[in-house]
Amino acid sequence: MKTMKSLSFNLLMLMSLGALSLLFSCGEESEEPLPEPVSEFTVSNDNPLAGEEITFTNSSTEATSFQWSFGDGETSTDENPSHTYSSEGSYTVTLSVTGEGGNNSSEASITVKYPRMIISDGVFDIDGADTLGIDTYIFSVDMMAGSSSQIGNYPDDTDRHFPVTVSNDGSKMYYVDNFSGILYEANVDGSNETEIVSTSDLFYPSDIALDADGNFYVTDRGDSDTGAGAAIHKITPSGTVTQLYTDADGFEVPTAIVIDQATGDIYVNDVGATDSGYAADGIWKGNIDGSAPSKEISGGGYAIGLDPVNGMVYYNDAFVDGNIKMASTSDLSTQSKFADLDESNAYGIQYFMGRVYWSDLGPNISGGEGKIMRAAADGSNPTTVLTDLVDPRGIAIFE
Repeated sequence: MKTMKSLSFNLLMLMSLGALSLLFSCGEESEEPLPEPVSEFTVSNDNPLAGEEITFTNSSTEATSFQWSFGDGETSTDENPSHTYSSEGSYTVTLSVTGEGGNNSSEASITVKYPRMIISDGVFDIDGADTLGIDTYIFSVDMMAGSSSQIGNYPDDTDRHFPVTVSNDGSKMYYVDNFSGILYEANVDGSNETEIVSTSDLFYPSDIALDADGNFYVTDRGDSDTGAGAAIHKITPSGTVTQLYTDADGFEVPTAIVIDQATGDIYVNDVGATDSGYAADGIWKGNIDGSAPSKEISGGGYAIGLDPVNGMVYYNDAFVDGNIKMASTSDLSTQSKFADLDESNAYGIQYFMGRVYWSDLGPNISGGEGKIMRAAADGSNPTTVLTDLVDPRGIAIFE
């Protein structure tokens, strides 16, 4: 028979064990788990060009170490690395992070393009009579290497070939001899050169653009004193020429043209004629349907480009400010400076994949200091693509 003393002892033991159990239980419940890391990052440009450096900004939390994989076999352990892709393609970037609370990873897709560029460049020869003769060539440009190689030339060394453009599918290039008045077609490697339009149809063609159906639109400069003979020609792929606009529509010396293929809107740069006091000098807007054109901006030059996605026009203002300006197609009345020029004239401007490219004759015309430049669509981050050019004129960038 158990005594009262033994019962009390047993009860006391049970109470002690319960208290200890409760104490340890409370201790386990009060210990908070370690925070888990979260991998997160942004990229400065998810559509870069091959050879163009991009920066990754790490916004991960609760992470103490980082492991980047750029999808091209290259890696980094930097917190905020920069990287340059050497070839076009689609890449998956992975950021794996580690912290006291474990591991985590995140991904982003990068699409890299390696566009092709064709330019026209020439060599000046000045004889004793101070007249200018030019050998002009077409060059293919390697933008990563900053080099070019000749892919075409012309038989007559007195000709001047300024504009060059590429077919909508990127298989053909077109260029105009603005002394002999001939529109040429060739493969983009310079082979199989043929004449589309001969000298009897064009007087002094200065630029060329294509609509969505592959029709050509050529600016034909009129007499520099009177503006007589100025025209915007429409040329079918088979070579049929009609006049879309003439000097009767107000054009005097149209030098450059660009077309919005989605809307059919035409933008023309005109430097104006002397006898009128350069009345036509500026940017004009028309349409491939032939609707009445109108002068929208005063102050013209020799080149024009278009960003059809964001609705921006880029143009050379050669005689007022001697630079490149930009304006929204929805409000052409407001312009701002896009880029300075070493020399006031630019003969080629093109928008491609969020960037604007232009030719700059350099500080010493014919001194071998010409160059091709590139900048973001707002004019920031200007970069030299190609240097040591003699007389850079037309440019065409394509995939």
